[in-house]
Amino acid sequence: MKEHLYKLTIFFSIISSSYCFIPQGYYEEKEKADPSKIYYKDAHILLFSAVTDLALRCETFTKSGFNYQVSYFSMMTDFCTEPHWEKGCLDYEYLNETDVYLCVTKVSLDQCDQTSDNPPAETEAARDYRFATFAICGNALRSKTTIPLFF
Repeated sequence: MKEHLYKLTIFFSIISSSYCFIPQGYYEEKEKADPSKIYYKDAHILLFSAVTDLALRCETFTKSGFNYQVSYFSMMTDFCTEPHWEKGCLDYEYLNETDVYLCVTKVSLDQCDQTSDNPPAETEAARDYRFATFAICGNALRSKTTIPLFF
């Protein structure tokens, strides 16, 4: 009797672990093959390049009270903390490519509007544009950081 109980326990353990791990592998292969998805590391490289380019060409971007550059880099460190029981962290690993490209494009198209003050300050229009762009990027990267850091 005891021997059957052990066999049943082992059998149910194998079945339950298979139920959790097999679908995750299936969904991962499905996400990899989906042309509308982009791997999160590739998205981070694209955004990192756009943010670095903007920081080099726009003085007010790095000296704003919102500290956008650090905020964007902080956004790229967010990752899955509560995996889905069936898909794991695939929603964080494979992002919507259209959303990511919209984010990168909006960062790249920043006009770098600044006042003629000495030192120059960002205009209200630039501040609004950057704040909205940051929210778009936070959504595209599925980040918990959707508001720039204030410091």
